[in-house]
Amino acid sequence: LEQYAALTKGSTIRVTDGRRVYDLDVLEVKAKEPKAGKVVRDDSRGRAVDTTYTELVVDFHSPKDQEKPKPRATKAEEPAVAETERKAKDEEAP
Repeated sequence: LEQYAALTKGSTIRVTDGRRVYDLDVLEVKAKEPKAGKVVRDDSRGRAVDTTYTELVVDFHSPKDQEKPKPRATKAEEPAVAETERKAKDEEAP
């Protein structure tokens, strides 16, 4: 993130690990609360943060293009699922 001086809510940044390229959407930015009595000017109204000389804390959401795993049968459902699959195969057989 060294090439980004600021992050803005709603923007997309591109990072790489040397082999793969990742596009990351900035969903939310939060600045640290100023110390009591200290006035901090924020022209972005909380939609951007300056990243120079800062320590960032990040959370990642699931990728937009990730396929959701199919639900697996529970232990109680396994015999019924197996029986249904067996019957379907028997019906297909000549």
